[in-house]
Amino acid sequence: MRAKLLRWDARNAGDALQSLDCEADWEGVWRDFAGGQTQVFFCAESAWPDPPSDGLSAAECEQAGKFRRETDRKAFVAGRLLMRMVIARVLTLSDDAQLPIETDAKGKPFCPLPGAPFFNLSHTRGWLGLAVRGMGQVGLDLEDTRREVNLLPLTRRYFSEAEAARVAVGGEEAFFRIWTRKEALVKCMGTGLTVSLRGLDTLALEAEGRWRFQEIMPAPFLQGCVVTSDGH
Repeated sequence: MRAKLLRWDARNAGDALQSLDCEADWEGVWRDFAGGQTQVFFCAESAWPDPPSDGLSAAECEQAGKFRRETDRKAFVAGRLLMRMVIARVLTLSDDAQLPIETDAKGKPFCPLPGAPFFNLSHTRGWLGLAVRGMGQVGLDLEDTRREVNLLPLTRRYFSEAEAARVAVGGEEAFFRIWTRKEALVKCMGTGLTVSLRGLDTLALEAEGRWRFQEIMPAPFLQGCVVTSDGH
């Protein structure tokens, strides 16, 4: 996939997005990555390829064909190509089309090659995001904050009392900030939806220091969160 990417290095909340050309020298990117930083790459929908794509495996082509909506099909194809492009550069492979991508029992993609990084993908209307980390699991969630949400029933069902109190004060902005925290946490844990979202109080977990929640806004109307388990 030939695209112009935005890159974010999760060192601290003040880091700015950097524009990164896919054909450029990525040496500096991977120097930071090797130092333990979490990298997040964003790709706008305008750069997504039109399916089908030669960069997918036979199983992935079959899976892509099952999507009824064209936008979902394009997001799936672009996500797999983005995974391969970035991970191949981590592993210094010349042919990213041959990079194997498998899924675990919970449906989470991973690369089985030695030295492959941990990664997590998220997409929402108009954007793809890929979080990549050298050591330890990572979770990423992106949400378009322009979509309509029923705050009260969703908050009652999925949020802890402390989180619901935040939403009562902050409205939709607070809702999306907490929602992306929860989704990214579940993806980092790798449990899927087998755990109770209401029982996962992200505010309490962050205060305990068990997880790091890094909120990000890579574009207008785009709320995101990156979660790691050891503060890096």
